[in-house]
Amino acid sequence: WSSSHLLPFKLVEPLLVLQGSLLQAAGASGEHLQSHFLQTARSARKAGQFSVASATLHQMEVGSGSDSMSEDLPSLWACAQLERAKLLWARGEEGGATALALSVLDNLRAREEKDARASNKVM
Repeated sequence: WSSSHLLPFKLVEPLLVLQGSLLQAAGASGEHLQSHFLQTARSARKAGQFSVASATLHQMEVGSGSDSMSEDLPSLWACAQLERAKLLWARGEEGGATALALSVLDNLRAREEKDARASNKVM
C-alpha cells in the first residue's frame, strides 16, 4: 500500500488489517509480516491514529518476540523502535522519544562493535 498516504487512513485501515490477516494465514515469513506491521503503524501515526499505531507496534513485538526480532532482524527491530520513538514524540512525550532513540543508537553501535570484533577474530 505504498500509495495509502493518498487516502484517508480510516479507508485504508480495513485493507491493511485484511492484508495482515492474509499474510498470517499464508504463513508469510516473519520479515514480511513484521514489515507489514511496521508500515501499518507508520501510516496510523502519520494519520494521528496513535492508539492504532501503538497497538500495531505491540502486535509486532508480541508476534515475533522483541528479543528474537532484535537478534534475527536487527534493522527491522531498529526501525520498529524508532517508529515507537516517533509515536512518543507525536504524543508529546519528547523525553521518552529521545531516550528510546538514543537507546536504539547505543544498541546498534554495540552490535557493530561486536560484529567488528567477530570479523577480526576470523581473520
